[in-house]
Amino acid sequence: MAAIFFLDPTSNAPLLRRVMISFANNVPLLRQASRNTARHVVHWTRRGSALRALLVISVGTITLLALTGLLVFVLFFLAATFNAIVISLLMFLAVVGGYLALFFACITAICIEALSRPRTTYGTIC
Repeated sequence: MAAIFFLDPTSNAPLLRRVMISFANNVPLLRQASRNTARHVVHWTRRGSALRALLVISVGTITLLALTGLLVFVLFFLAATFNAIVISLLMFLAVVGGYLALFFACITAICIEALSRPRTTYGTIC
């Protein structure tokens, strides 16, 4: 975060470039940190008693269930958002269609009225 938000005075790189550089530098470290953490948890669990293993299993299960519930909620939220956008777009198109129908009906009435009047000639000298 410090590399992205707290600029080096000599660097004038845009925000997107700084983010890409930060991710390129730190993503390989994330994989290694994950492996090290998993290895440390396994060693810590094996050094303890059965209660420690039960603790690790129960915390892992609760975390997995919580993340699964969060994923399901996010999927439902995205589906509802997409559905609301589509329904709003269809309602907008229906309203625009109604206004266009009224507009063209008025234009048609004006044209029919203009064509049905008898022609008169103004300014003719007899």
